[in-house]
Amino acid sequence: MGYERGDRVEVAKKGDGFKGSYYPANIISRISSNEYIVQYRTLVEDDNSGPLREILSTDVIRPQPREFNVTDFRLSEVVDAFDNDGWWVGKIIKKMESDQEYLVHFEKLGEKTVFPFNMLRLHQEWKDCVWLQGWTVPATGGENILMKGGMVEGPEGVPMGKGKLGIVGINGGSGSGSDGTPGKPGSPVDGVG
Repeated sequence: MGYERGDRVEVAKKGDGFKGSYYPANIISRISSNEYIVQYRTLVEDDNSGPLREILSTDVIRPQPREFNVTDFRLSEVVDAFDNDGWWVGKIIKKMESDQEYLVHFEKLGEKTVFPFNMLRLHQEWKDCVWLQGWTVPATGGENILMKGGMVEGPEGVPMGKGKLGIVGINGGSGSGSDGTPGKPGSPVDGVG
């Protein structure tokens, strides 16, 4: 998959203590067929001189996930929680009494933390240029879109591929966040994004 200057992406961090985390970034330029310069939207240089830039291979870069309007999360639902400047994969283990907070378990870190609704999103995996998820989503036209074996399918089994869903409602409602980042943790830098 090729990226263009300004594309909004996320970078997977794989080091100890970072597994299961993704950091918002923008593509600055292409170095080769499998390397890009990215500029993080939430991370800064060690000396605080500006946004952190890195040269990265495509195996750690993915497009920014599609956004879904969500009004609630269910127990055992896999989510991404925004914390420490990035998105971390976890699972809902309890809805708090405040009704807009959830206890999330991060299995890879062995931690549990309470998050407000606006700092959570549905988890999606990017594999072979297709977003993978495991639930049925009502489409905007009333028909269901079903995830089968990782491929998004529309009405009557018509393959839709990536990026065809747009914004859809889950559980019949609308949610918050218009750019896929509830709480807007990052912003474009240098006019990129």
